[in-house]
Amino acid sequence: MAIYGEDTDIEKLLSGVKSLFQQKSPATQSAKPSSPAANPAPSGPVTPGAFQCPIKGTWHNLGGFDPGMVRYDGRVGHKGVDMSAPAGTPIYSFGPGVVTTVGTDGRGGNIAVINHGNNVTTYYAHMASVKVFKGDKVDTDTMIGTVGNTGNAGNPNDPLKTQEGGRTWPHLHFEVKEHGTQVDPARFFSVPKYDPAFAKNPGKYQKFWLSDDAKQEAQSFSMKDHVQQKCVAFSAKVDALLKYTYQFTKLVSK
Repeated sequence: MAIYGEDTDIEKLLSGVKSLFQQKSPATQSAKPSSPAANPAPSGPVTPGAFQCPIKGTWHNLGGFDPGMVRYDGRVGHKGVDMSAPAGTPIYSFGPGVVTTVGTDGRGGNIAVINHGNNVTTYYAHMASVKVFKGDKVDTDTMIGTVGNTGNAGNPNDPLKTQEGGRTWPHLHFEVKEHGTQVDPARFFSVPKYDPAFAKNPGKYQKFWLSDDAKQEAQSFSMKDHVQQKCVAFSAKVDALLKYTYQFTKLVSK
């Protein structure tokens, strides 16, 4: 058993273990996320005032919520809103919740999904870069990623990179689901009217890149590397925890 004089050593070990679980995900520290949590979703009633527009600055409507619209590829319905802003513009969480998906898909490119509780989820697509990891607890100050034109919005020969010359101008495709069904985001924040003049020639009204730094970040972003970064960080914590466990065992067995 441990000797009372060794309590200080045990307290140091416990403090070290505690610190492992207080560290933020490496790529999201500057984006102000909270630590991962299993069930952080709000428990109160869902109201429009509980949420915010995911782009906090000025943006243009490249396509609103229209379940009956026939798409260019024959699909019916546009079940979100296309929020156009310069590539690299920050995207924030719609509301408090937990990131349930981070990855890529053929249509959305670099995407994220957040569960806000009360059967409300949000989907963020065509991002140039992603700042969060699966399991992160987020709030309205958490930067989810940046505006881009990845997926079917961009270059079909390089769909996971935001670049000029893509099929559409940079934008965030944003969806809100209640009980698994898409609903109009305009229920929760103000959506500007669709402007055909902007849609026809967006470069006349809006620059493509937010900044040179944004361009460099977007062009260097790799979803594979981003996900791997989370795995490496997790492995490092496991290794540290095993070392603490070994040291603790040695102390209490004296």
